[in-house]
Amino acid sequence: AMAKVMVEATAQAAATATRVPPKPQVLVAVPNVPEAPRDAYKAVSIPLVQSGAGSRFEAVLPQEDKANLTHVSRVRITGTDPDQGAEVIVRRLMREETPSAPKSVVVLRNMDITLKGIEDSDQTEGNIEFVVKREWLKDEGIDAAEVSLYRLHGDWAELPTEHEGTFVGAEDKRYERYLAQTP
Repeated sequence: AMAKVMVEATAQAAATATRVPPKPQVLVAVPNVPEAPRDAYKAVSIPLVQSGAGSRFEAVLPQEDKANLTHVSRVRITGTDPDQGAEVIVRRLMREETPSAPKSVVVLRNMDITLKGIEDSDQTEGNIEFVVKREWLKDEGIDAAEVSLYRLHGDWAELPTEHEGTFVGAEDKRYERYLAQTP
C-alpha cells in the first residue's frame, strides 16, 4: 500500500482596522517554493531493521549530498512484524504528479512513502522524521512551529507534528527537524 504525505507550512496574515471596508481584502504573501534538483526525485529504498526491543522497526535514510528544501530522514513503524526483506521506499513527487492540496495550505514538497513487505500497511502505526531548510523558512517569514506533515488516505489529514529543534545537515546548512505521528 502507499501513503502520500506532504510537508506544509501555514502562512498567516493579520489585518487590523477600526472600520470594516465594504469588501475586505487581506493580502497574504505566498511563499516561493523552489523545485528540487532533477536527481532528487529518484526513489530511495531502505531496509527496515529492528530498533531496540520489541516490534519497533526503522529505516534511516542517508543524508543527501545537496541541500534540498525538505528531506525525509527516518521512518519508524511499531506494532507489526514485517516480512523478511521489508523496506521503505521514499520518493519526491514532481509537480505534475501531485494531488490537489488541502485548502489554505502552502505545500513545500509531496513525498510518496511506501511500506513494502508489511501486511495491512495502511493501518501500521509509526512516525516520520523529516527536515526543512531553516534559511528558507526564515526568508519566507514562516515560523518553524507552523510546519506540519499531511497524509493522503482518501482525504488529506494533518498528522500530529512536533518541532524537534535545529541541526546542521547537507552542505553544512541548518535544518529544522520534525517528527510526525502516523496511524
